[in-house]
Amino acid sequence: MLRDNLYPYVSYTTAEGNEIILSAEGYKDSWECYGREGFGGLKLKQVTKQYSDGATDTVAMIPEPRTMVLQMVAVGGSTARRDEILRNIISGLVQIGSRTNWGKLKFQRSDGKMLAIDCVYTAGLDEIVSMYPEHQQFTLEFFSGDGYFYDPNNTSDTIVTGI
Repeated sequence: MLRDNLYPYVSYTTAEGNEIILSAEGYKDSWECYGREGFGGLKLKQVTKQYSDGATDTVAMIPEPRTMVLQMVAVGGSTARRDEILRNIISGLVQIGSRTNWGKLKFQRSDGKMLAIDCVYTAGLDEIVSMYPEHQQFTLEFFSGDGYFYDPNNTSDTIVTGI
């Protein structure tokens, strides 16, 4: 039985330019399950100024950072293959040190539009508890300081909404 992908494509490209396919049509090692978190509209911080007469004005709206969580499953024909898939994901996603550009998460929305967001993998694979010999459920958490999604094929800076 073939699965119908709710989210047909997700990858992460590291700061070094290495693309890690996390979920794609026909890709059988891992895929994204239903339950994305943090892909909706931006959370905004309101900055106000209060005047001596008691009036208050909103002087700025500042986008807050965004944390995104993907629900994933890895499937191998054996425990060894399952563990190899997980090791490959871990070794690809984990980046340490200090830098200004970490990487980007690229995904396809349900309407087929591709989006990307500058971010870094922060957690999820550190909490794996092996429960099944041939497959493993896990989460991937990414952090974006600016929180903006953009069209990866656009040459100009155009901000788009998530989901």
